[in-house]
Amino acid sequence: MYYEHFGLREPPFRITPDTRLFFPGGSRGAILDAIVYAIASGEGIIKVIGEVGSGKTMICRMLEVKLPESIEVVYLANPSLSPENILHAIAFEMKLPLPPGAGRLEVMHALHARLLEKHADNRQVVMFVEEAQRMPLDTLEEIRLLSNLETEREKLLQIVLFGQPELERNLSPTHIRQLKERITHGFVLPRLEAEEIREYLDFRMRSAGYKGPPVFSAGAVKRISRASEGLIRRINVLADKALLSAYANGRHEVTRREARSAIRDSEFGGPRWTFDWRVAGLFGAAALGAGVMWFAQGGYRHVPWLAGLGEGGAPTTVASGPVVRSTSESPPPVSGQAGAAAAPVADEPRVEVAAPAIAPVPRVEVAAPPASPADITPAPRVETAAPAVTPAAITSAPRFETSTPAVVAEARVETTAPAAAPEPRPEAGAPAETPPAASPEPAPAAPARSGAGRESAYVARRLTATEEWLKTADASRYSIQLMHIGIDRGAGLEASLRHGGLGADLERVWLYRTRIGGVELLSVLLGDFSSQDEARRALQGLPAALRQAKPFVRPLREIRGGVAGVSG
Repeated sequence: MYYEHFGLREPPFRITPDTRLFFPGGSRGAILDAIVYAIASGEGIIKVIGEVGSGKTMICRMLEVKLPESIEVVYLANPSLSPENILHAIAFEMKLPLPPGAGRLEVMHALHARLLEKHADNRQVVMFVEEAQRMPLDTLEEIRLLSNLETEREKLLQIVLFGQPELERNLSPTHIRQLKERITHGFVLPRLEAEEIREYLDFRMRSAGYKGPPVFSAGAVKRISRASEGLIRRINVLADKALLSAYANGRHEVTRREARSAIRDSEFGGPRWTFDWRVAGLFGAAALGAGVMWFAQGGYRHVPWLAGLGEGGAPTTVASGPVVRSTSESPPPVSGQAGAAAAPVADEPRVEVAAPAIAPVPRVEVAAPPASPADITPAPRVETAAPAVTPAAITSAPRFETSTPAVVAEARVETTAPAAAPEPRPEAGAPAETPPAASPEPAPAAPARSGAGRESAYVARRLTATEEWLKTADASRYSIQLMHIGIDRGAGLEASLRHGGLGADLERVWLYRTRIGGVELLSVLLGDFSSQDEARRALQGLPAALRQAKPFVRPLREIRGGVAGVSG
């Protein structure tokens, strides 16, 4: 195959989830941390929604890796079971010794007893339900009853539902609202944007051993992005086929040609509508030719405002537009004699106003002469109002709104600190209000209601420093995502970092508040690096205690995108 050709030690784009190749970009890393925090909090049911091929199974596998050892995972891969069978399936996964033909109450009693044993041993049980959109409504109701198993203070069983967007529709009926109200955290896996797809392709190649320059050209990335629609499984299929095509052609770069070949060879790659300028040009030429023939054959006589045009485009009647508006020395005829004067008057104006052959158009524009120039003045006022605001929008908004959009998505990271940055916009539109906008510092601190009273001086100082850093740093730089912690743990953050071996680098730590899936967190970053390789080397040099938190490299562009808001 192509592995040796590109210097790879393993296939980089296999569709089977491999936790070693987990891509933390595209909000995946932040969403994963938020789910871990929500599970550890032990409250309610968690919902993770994603389109087919968006990476739900990979998130599920990564949770098994990142969750503490005190949390046991029960994995339910086939949820298409009746309410009676679902209990037996869970009991089987938990290895409960049940007699043949055990009834529902007996199974429920055995489950409750085992969960109490785990709780007494300080162990927590979480159940992952994949393809939850296929679960019958009665079975979903049985799942809700399982979530009632609890002690006086804690839930005995955590439930995480992984499903396609159809799961939202299944939870909408009124008679199942009891389950929907038990869902305390919801996350949506967004599709990857074009720039994130470029980073994903490069990340996968280097994770598989590649060490050269980027393999996928900008044109290839653009085509793969459009054909895959941002879905990771499709990206893997297309990238694998494109690498094979490049290998067959003896090339070490994947260009548009290889990407186009991969798309043609894929089930989902075609046929699809694309705009072809050549076809559009042919249609345009045909339409223009038909219009010329229509005009030459006198079709214009059937259009009222064109009926006054004669051969050669000159007017044939005194009442035509060019004659009335002509600056000729000939006096204008009396309006009631237009028919009689048509023959003698038409010759001379035909020579004098031969140039304004398109004069009938002005007749339409000034069809209401009483509309004096004063009526036109509002237009310039409206046109000049927009440019007055444009410079402020250009200089301020891109700093915090670099990611879009879109889609936004239920699970975009949103932060409380930089969220107040768009306030400087009124400065350009209303210069008189500039003094109030000159002090934006107090605004970011206002939303921090839940943790402001408990944060240390160190946390407050780093929050302010991070805000300034996000405003001024180059978007092409990188940092290391150390962890996400609860706001209530901010007071002990400095001591924890010192204990973890980061005493000399405390002032290189960046902090910002974020809310993911309804959970308010403190995002902890380290360093400011000029390249991804430099950040990776720094990550490898972190103390062992910090590496246990599974840190990863994040581009500043994505961090600013997270500031715009990943929430569930």
